[in-house]
Amino acid sequence: MTATRSSRKGGTAKKAPAKQTASRSGSGRKPSSKRTPPPPPPTGWERFVASLREASRGHGADFAGLFLAVVGVVAGLGIYLRAGGPVGRGVSDLMGTLFGAARVVAPVLLVLVGVLLVRGIPEPNPEPADESAEGSPASAPVGRFALGGTLVAVAILGLLHMLRGAPDFGAGRDEVADAAGTVGRLIGQPLVNALGDAGAYAVLVALGVAGALVLTRTTISAVASRTAAGVVAGARPVGGAARRVMDHLFELGDADGDTEQAPVFQGPEDLASPAEPYDQDEVEQEPPAKPKRTRKPRAAAVADPELPPEQLEIELPPGTKASTWKLPSPSLLERSGSQSVDRAAVEETGRRLEHALAEHGVETRLVGMTVGPTVTRFELELGPGVKVARVTSLHKDIAYAMATPDVRILAPIPGKQAIGVEIPNVRKQLVTVGDILTSAEARAATHPLEVAIGRDIDGKAIMANLAAMPHILIAGATGAGKSSCLNSLLTSILMRSTPDQVRMILVDPKRVEMGQYNKLPHLLTEVVTVPKKAANALAWAVREMERRYDLLAECGFRDITGYNAAYDRGELNDPNAELLGEDAESVTNYERMPFILVVIDELADLMMVAARDV
Repeated sequence: MTATRSSRKGGTAKKAPAKQTASRSGSGRKPSSKRTPPPPPPTGWERFVASLREASRGHGADFAGLFLAVVGVVAGLGIYLRAGGPVGRGVSDLMGTLFGAARVVAPVLLVLVGVLLVRGIPEPNPEPADESAEGSPASAPVGRFALGGTLVAVAILGLLHMLRGAPDFGAGRDEVADAAGTVGRLIGQPLVNALGDAGAYAVLVALGVAGALVLTRTTISAVASRTAAGVVAGARPVGGAARRVMDHLFELGDADGDTEQAPVFQGPEDLASPAEPYDQDEVEQEPPAKPKRTRKPRAAAVADPELPPEQLEIELPPGTKASTWKLPSPSLLERSGSQSVDRAAVEETGRRLEHALAEHGVETRLVGMTVGPTVTRFELELGPGVKVARVTSLHKDIAYAMATPDVRILAPIPGKQAIGVEIPNVRKQLVTVGDILTSAEARAATHPLEVAIGRDIDGKAIMANLAAMPHILIAGATGAGKSSCLNSLLTSILMRSTPDQVRMILVDPKRVEMGQYNKLPHLLTEVVTVPKKAANALAWAVREMERRYDLLAECGFRDITGYNAAYDRGELNDPNAELLGEDAESVTNYERMPFILVVIDELADLMMVAARDV
């Protein structure tokens, strides 16, 4: 019984696994679709997302560009106007923390990138497309723009961090925000720590150049060749600029055939010591022409050929007609161009000035700065109870604290409740004669003797009228710029006045400063280099001055300007001319009077050689 049960159980046990095996083997031969059920139908949300994706296909760049443009506008409202609500102000603060002082250009860049995404990024120097190249053709300019822009941005932020004082990782938040922000510090400070200032500058400049080359698809060799070609093309007209100015000034004299010798001018017959011209033979061949209208016949005296050679004969010929004379173009003069100001350095100097005054117990507050070509004026408000005299008494102490040879204190500034402290600039700006003569102040000046002086601390061009200064002494140590000042004055007159308006006598005992002005139509004679002849020329100038005084008193005028204005209006006529005739000797024939400018270089040397005569 026991055995039988066992066999039955065993048989039963053997059948069950067979069924299971058959079942497993059967299931292994069935299709796999029964193993992974079909996906369920899409829900309403999935159909909505799919429809949005289909509708926006091809507009991804447009949406991204509009988004960046809107972000740029909101950021601009927050940065420039402190508007835009909490979002605008928050964006402004965030950009200030990240980018520091560079945040001012972030809105513009965001709007620019947005516009480029909408319109498409331009491709400079396009090349034929390579159909075998992998990737979309449109992705090439996007990648180039992203890489080049990133390199340029990294270089700018790193350089700005260094130029703003390079605050390290222990600096405060405000100091970092005043520099290039957290991003600029992360870029620049590791370079400074590893390579020093010089190495960091080199790396950042190289990154910026590389980014610019990537953006423009330009190689360094192409830049070098184009630069060389531009320099060669631009240098061609520069070489002959001075020659064109001189040729223009000599143009009228060349047309009249009077280019061999400058006009020789002769004084009245009653000269104590008459003189002879420089070139005896040429004067005998071509006697000086008689003026059309003269006050007295004696003004046309002829030089005596047997006069001593150390004396100089002087004659005042009639001026050139204004209608036939053309002034040189101001474009012939060199311009200095625009020059940038390091605002960070100026602000640092202002803080040092406040600190220096505070150390001496003077409470002040910096309220303004004016950067001039050579000095910077800092405007300071005094604290309660601080006397102005206390600040002025610290003149030398301020100069010592600022490490400068001298300072000038303007206390108070006219029209302001503040004092001014003027400190020389470390890097002075160049101011050329061309800058002054092309300014609005020079265009408004009408007097023939108005000359360019320079710029004031506010950058305004300064013109001075030499007629208001009959006698000028330009003094200074060797190398102070006396000769440069004289040349600037003469250049101003030559550029603005015709020979019938201004005539000149130039005296140069050293023979090295004014030789380039020989034979100019404005000169009454060639540049005088002999001291004895200089004394004779000055004596003639004194007699001509006295003659003009008599003439002005006779006509009832106080100056030459009023006399010439009346002459131009035709009001200067002798009442006896109608009775006696214009050719009568007793009739006064009036002539237009040019201004006479006498310039002496090294007056001290001249007085040492011919003190009694001069």
